[in-house]
Amino acid sequence: MQAKPLLFLPSYSPLFALLAIRFEPRTLWVPCAALAVAGLVSSRLLLHLDSRVGASPHTLTSARDAGPEAASYLRAICYDS
Repeated sequence: MQAKPLLFLPSYSPLFALLAIRFEPRTLWVPCAALAVAGLVSSRLLLHLDSRVGASPHTLTSARDAGPEAASYLRAICYDS
């Protein structure tokens, strides 16, 4: 099984959910909602496949505040027309 599509869908699942909320025509929001759900299913599948391999601790090594970047991204998605 290819891992790249399984990694792509969960990373863009929140974007597809936001687009599904924003779009009004049914022909646009239904595919976006379906991709958002597929991303959630894909993330669950990835976690399941990872747990079958064995115990592998996931440790967060660093984090940074992305306040202005995240705010401008969400503004562009939600409010610009």
